[in-house]
Amino acid sequence: MNIIDKIDNYYKKQHKKLKEIVDLTEQFIIKIDNNNLLHLLDYNGNKKFTTKFYFYGIIDKNKNFVWANILSGMNNTIFNEKIKNIKESKIFNNDSMNVRYNFYKNLIKNNKVKITSNEQLLWINKLLMYLNNDYYYLNPINSKKNVQLIGIHKLRGKYF
Repeated sequence: MNIIDKIDNYYKKQHKKLKEIVDLTEQFIIKIDNNNLLHLLDYNGNKKFTTKFYFYGIIDKNKNFVWANILSGMNNTIFNEKIKNIKESKIFNNDSMNVRYNFYKNLIKNNKVKITSNEQLLWINKLLMYLNNDYYYLNPINSKKNVQLIGIHKLRGKYF
């Protein structure tokens, strides 16, 4: 099985698991507490789950993916270490004619990458989930209208 298939299979498995916990079509409120835990709540304030998380980066207003470790003011050692491990990954070192493979190779190699489609955002989320064994991902929009790429990891509580 090639790496793209492995990434897709992992995503499908995790997507199915999360659908059993929460309706992925709902909109949610995300709160981060002082212990760096992410709380997912519905719009009535009911908590859906609490989780550890990783912040990987943003897609800015110009449609550039930017790794979190180069954003000004971002100095979280845990997040930066995760990103360093991703960028040192050797799984995309070969030459390929596959567009997605080459996109991943470019993403890992560079600090900033132009995003030309929503499909590429999904590709990034799938890759980050796979490389970090994340439970799933979230893409909230921040106050500056940037899409944030967050991997959720180790669900702590489910509240229904």
